[in-house]
Amino acid sequence: MVNQPTEGRWNRYKRINVMLLAAVSMLLVLILGGCGGGRPATAADGAALNPAAVKEAILIVQNGVEEYQKKTGVPPIKNSTEDTPIYEKYVIDMRKLVERHMISQIPTIAFENGGTYQFVLVHPETNPEVKLLDVAAFQKTSDLQKKIAQYAASNGGQLPQGDPVAPGYSRIDFTKLGVKEEQIRSPYSNQFITFVLSDKGEVGIDYALDIAMLVQKKSILPGEQDDLRELLVKEFPFIPVRSFPYRWINQEPVVQ
Repeated sequence: MVNQPTEGRWNRYKRINVMLLAAVSMLLVLILGGCGGGRPATAADGAALNPAAVKEAILIVQNGVEEYQKKTGVPPIKNSTEDTPIYEKYVIDMRKLVERHMISQIPTIAFENGGTYQFVLVHPETNPEVKLLDVAAFQKTSDLQKKIAQYAASNGGQLPQGDPVAPGYSRIDFTKLGVKEEQIRSPYSNQFITFVLSDKGEVGIDYALDIAMLVQKKSILPGEQDDLRELLVKEFPFIPVRSFPYRWINQEPVVQ
């Protein structure tokens, strides 16, 4: 007679399978991305992407930005406020590039031309580099932020907090909002990821899984004070939109 696995053993099998699937997904993303960094198969809204078109569009805009800055002394970016998150702060003004003939036309993946991305600059003062901001992920997070603000206004300032994930941060209890749990598809691992909520009522996308998988895959040894989002920015063409900083604590990324 064959012994049947206990419930505990089945749970361990399930956890192992989930981890293996996640690792394989990240491996495929990195391999398909080539030397220039991994690229996913889909955007946050599930739309299929053409990796070659993404790479070409970024290169065209990068060249246009560099030429524009050589001629004007300043980068072609839109105005932003002091409290704009760092990775969303320097949105490229595509109109300026077209008007000065730095690019012949706005790329089709650009939000300004009906696409799903805004082109942004990271490290504009030291090493300006063009990256992509996923507008669908940005908008979904903004919509969720409004729902939470409405909930707090109707419940004496209380937040729909779920399980804590770090000091000052928790999961969102979507049952309190009266909706199903909301997720987005990560532009890094192609996995579905969810959101975190700060004690101040600010919503962010939780990139802990993506960071952990990248650290493991690349055998990275993060510094204690490093903002781990930089690892994603360095490796991929996308910024971690609507995110909080992460630090490496007790061998895992922790939102700060």
